[in-house]
Amino acid sequence: MDLFAARADTPLGTAASLLSLGGIWNARAVPPGFAEPAGAVGRLLLSLAALAGWGWLLARRPRPDWAVGLTVSAVLGAAVALAGTVEPGRALLRALIGLWPGFGPLRDGHLYLAPLALLQAVGVAGAVRWLAGARGEAPARYRAAGAVAGACALAAPLVLLPGLAWGAWGALRPVEYPGEWTRVQQLVNADPVEGALLSLPWSAYRGFPRGGGEVTVVLDPATKLFDRPVVWNDALRVRDGDRVLVAEGEDPSARRVAPLMGADALPTPSPGLAERLAEAGVRYVLVDRANLPEGAEPAFAGPGFAVVHDGPLLLLLKVTE
Repeated sequence: MDLFAARADTPLGTAASLLSLGGIWNARAVPPGFAEPAGAVGRLLLSLAALAGWGWLLARRPRPDWAVGLTVSAVLGAAVALAGTVEPGRALLRALIGLWPGFGPLRDGHLYLAPLALLQAVGVAGAVRWLAGARGEAPARYRAAGAVAGACALAAPLVLLPGLAWGAWGALRPVEYPGEWTRVQQLVNADPVEGALLSLPWSAYRGFPRGGGEVTVVLDPATKLFDRPVVWNDALRVRDGDRVLVAEGEDPSARRVAPLMGADALPTPSPGLAERLAEAGVRYVLVDRANLPEGAEPAFAGPGFAVVHDGPLLLLLKVTE
């Protein structure tokens, strides 16, 4: 539970980070410069101004039909996000998840700030309208103030989050998979026989070279490419200081297959390997050679496996047992 709790990603503390729509537990998802004090204070002030603008909009008549619903959603979402930051809240979440696993998504509380983000977006517009003289006092003066406030609101994302400019200075860009992946996808999806695909090596992430010696790390693309269940290592590894904590995966098929894996993230060769995979519902085995540990070689020779595709990057086998 503690792995997914919202955290302070600014010097202002966890509550202030959440109020300014931060607090994500994944440090690698935070743009450069996010924790700088000046930017953190500016985002917090902007969030407070947005909340004030939202309050002003709520007080006006006629009130939009959706205003109350958005307010309730934002409050409840913020409460879920805050629950994971204190022990009583974590205890409540553990009890709920123990009662019914469907409550599991509540552990990643930061996700539930989405209604608050929408509320603040509308609230910023409300604050600008208030400054622009919607109160009916000294229209000319307030129109000028509103124009300045509107210009500041437009510039705020660049000023307060410069690390996200131009797609985080080119860091955010689509990753193109090698064409061999498409070929394997076509072979597997053309098979009408049911059965899962086992994705190897036994790791949730894959690295793809993007030139200049750099490697882009992405979630295993096999989880989205195939029209059949994919068995993969869905356990989540999270670094907490000097420790690496592992949250157990939730897929029952992955739990059945995991004991078959050796130290090199590949199944330990054994005479009954194909039979055991078939019992686990596996029809295909996909080995990403580009991401194997150094010196590791897939050992699937012998009865029970038929080679469907053998390329420089990918090895696709069919379990025939």
